Amino acid sequence: MLTPQLAADGGRHPVGLGWHFGSTGGKTDVRSVGGGGGFKAEVRVLLGTDRASVVCANETSFDTGELVAAALQ
Repeated sequence: MLTPQLAADGGRHPVGLGWHFGSTGGKTDVRSVGGGGGFKAEVRVLLGTDRASVVCANETSFDTGELVAAALQ
């Protein structure tokens, strides 16, 4: 999950088994976002900490990322 995938050209992609790598509050995180049919969800885990957040919304246009980032600050 935490190993970035390699492209055919040898480049690295910030994705490991469907989990995307990013940064929240200056800390590296892994996250997964999904949804459809009237819902959206996001899971984000701050690596090297004991912090994580899960947000589920019943609206596909809801900005889960903004809420998750605020919760992890």
